[in-house]
Amino acid sequence: MRLPVNVQMCPTCPFRDDGWTEVRDLLVRRTLTEGSPICHSTGKGALVRKRGQGKARLCRGARDVALQYFAAIGVLMAPTDAAWEAKCQGSVIA
Repeated sequence: MRLPVNVQMCPTCPFRDDGWTEVRDLLVRRTLTEGSPICHSTGKGALVRKRGQGKARLCRGARDVALQYFAAIGVLMAPTDAAWEAKCQGSVIA
């Protein structure tokens, strides 16, 4: 089962300029070499409990980094969620 991606970055996302930027480089490395991280504000073990959305979701900021990178190297046709989903389904999207 694939987890859904946050629609937008959470208020403390490391990929926001006013977020927890100290861990951004680590998350970029993990995103591009291991997989999409779960948003720290979602799910059962949310670090930011008052902002927790209940159900775990993938980090929007990390997904945006992955979209830009994979589009730049030609793996995705465009840096969009639609292109990501099409690639996962084995389709081609312009």
